[in-house]
Amino acid sequence: MVLSNQVFEHVLDMEAVLTEIERVLKPGGIAINIFPDRSVWREGHCGIPFLHWFPKNFNARIYYAALLRGLGFGYFKKEKTIMNWSRDFCAWLDRWTYYRSLTEIHTHFDRIFWETRHAEEDWLHARFDCRFNCIPKSFQRMIVRKMAGLVLISIKNAS
Repeated sequence: MVLSNQVFEHVLDMEAVLTEIERVLKPGGIAINIFPDRSVWREGHCGIPFLHWFPKNFNARIYYAALLRGLGFGYFKKEKTIMNWSRDFCAWLDRWTYYRSLTEIHTHFDRIFWETRHAEEDWLHARFDCRFNCIPKSFQRMIVRKMAGLVLISIKNAS
């Protein structure tokens, strides 16, 4: 088994990493990958909603981040001014994150693994002790995908 938690949004060459994961798995082995895609609402590294939706190196998002930071949003504030924090975090996102569309992610996983399935509802049940059972599964999946990201279980071909 290979487990990655909040890794793939930091991987430039997803296909190379997936190929290596598939290589080290025994036949029938499982990879569990938890990570955000481009459609997640909350940028988890800094706590500013939708900040990762702006194009890289787009200066206007620095002011968007500063506005929300001024309203109390954001993590890891330290002693930085609002503008310095906003500039630094946007630069960090540009350098260290690669948010992909769900279609692009599925294309890579489907190319490498025998089977990949979504398990967001399973993650929600495990994390919150089945408190969301009264909510339809499709809505449970949407909650996890928009607030946290994807939970993908991939299986290497057994032969």
